[in-house]
Amino acid sequence: MLIIVAALLLVVGVLLGLLLRGRGERALPEGADESDADRLARAERELAAELHRRNVMLDAMNEAYVVTDAGGVVTEWNRAAELTFGYRAEEAIGRCLTELIIPERDHPDLTALLGRRLPGQPPKGRHDLRAERVAVHRDGHEFEVELAATLIEIDGVTNLHSLMHDIGRRKRAEHELRRHAADVEDLTNAVAELARSTVAREARMAICRAAARIAEAEAAVLFEPDPGGAALRVTGAQGGGLTGTLMPFSERSGSVTAFKTGELLFVDEIRGNPAVQQTIFHRVASTSAYWIPVRQDPDEEPIGVIAVAWDEKQVLTDRLERIMRVIAAEAAVAIERAALLDRLERMARTDDLTGLVNRRAWDLELGREIIRAEREETPLAIAMLDLDRFKHYNDRHGHQAGDRLLKEAAGAWRGVLRETDLLARYGGEEFAVALPGCGHAAAESLVERLRAATPSGESCSAGLACWDGKESADALLGRADAALYTAKQRGRDRTIVA
Repeated sequence: MLIIVAALLLVVGVLLGLLLRGRGERALPEGADESDADRLARAERELAAELHRRNVMLDAMNEAYVVTDAGGVVTEWNRAAELTFGYRAEEAIGRCLTELIIPERDHPDLTALLGRRLPGQPPKGRHDLRAERVAVHRDGHEFEVELAATLIEIDGVTNLHSLMHDIGRRKRAEHELRRHAADVEDLTNAVAELARSTVAREARMAICRAAARIAEAEAAVLFEPDPGGAALRVTGAQGGGLTGTLMPFSERSGSVTAFKTGELLFVDEIRGNPAVQQTIFHRVASTSAYWIPVRQDPDEEPIGVIAVAWDEKQVLTDRLERIMRVIAAEAAVAIERAALLDRLERMARTDDLTGLVNRRAWDLELGREIIRAEREETPLAIAMLDLDRFKHYNDRHGHQAGDRLLKEAAGAWRGVLRETDLLARYGGEEFAVALPGCGHAAAESLVERLRAATPSGESCSAGLACWDGKESADALLGRADAALYTAKQRGRDRTIVA
């Protein structure tokens, strides 16, 4: 870096020398007739244009460019020098450099550089100095600068040309570049993780993981409108186990405020802040929090809110706001994708006609129910139900009437079952029901109520089996299906217990 700065300084010095030497030495084009006044005016215009170009170049530099005469008095001071040392050019020019930016202990160094001589000769040519030195800002604080200074004598006039770069600023800039690169990598990885998510819940959890990781927060929560329309629901959370928590629109909370106003909200101290719902943050022991609305389009209403929370007190920075806006934009895409996955999941699990879970979902859920019954040591019963003489019903009334009967039966039976029971359309006119926590007597009573609720004056047969504590889901289902077959064989409209 020092070599580059010194080379740049040399170029500036050479340009300056050529500029000074070029005064009055410009040749007229051959055959031109120009008076002395015209020549002088033209030379002044050209000189002014060159000086303007030079000043523009110097003010565009990142390094502080300072020129002093042989006595150390400032003659030039560019824009970067103003930013580096805190003095405007009009304040610095005409003052000695030692009064402005050089610590008193280093004054002899400047004097020695300005008075440098070749042995037995007056100052001549260039003398360079490249080093790291300490400078003083206008406000009094000292800081390190990277210095490249050149002592130039042109036509008997000696000037000291200096380029100085704030080392701390450079290090901070390098740190910001590294951090920005890390942010870009984190965001890229987060987007890739969201794209890989093929389950709606996992997509929402990926949003929260990405937000917490990139914001360097201990917790991240995704809020979406509850289907009931009266609250926001936590649909994803990293840290705290908050999924499913409701935040009513009637309550004061950061998530509700951000959702309703469409504006980001930052709170550096959560405890006791009336704008924050305290309960949810006490569960994750947070101090500072940040909420940002999630939109699919900048002009549309929010579709959710992302909240991140930290254990230690935070300050809202440009970086944090920038990365959170990127996360919110990616979250909007992920939420839309999660909604699509929700629909696909429902389609994959749900029977289109009755709205019940289908056979594929039933097989998965029955396995889970057996595992739960084994873990909790509770009874489990399943029943297979079949509408009697359904083919004849279709033949007499038509397939549309048959479809209506299936939907009506599903609705009637769901009205009889408990919330914890599972009713599925197993195929055709056959249904399956899982009854957790039910022993033989309770399960048989419940199945009889189901049969009694069969609509349109029709009847159904049922086969019932209770899990023996050891058998597999297939074996249990096989016993219930065999019992149903027996019920059909014995005249229908009855329940057979395996």
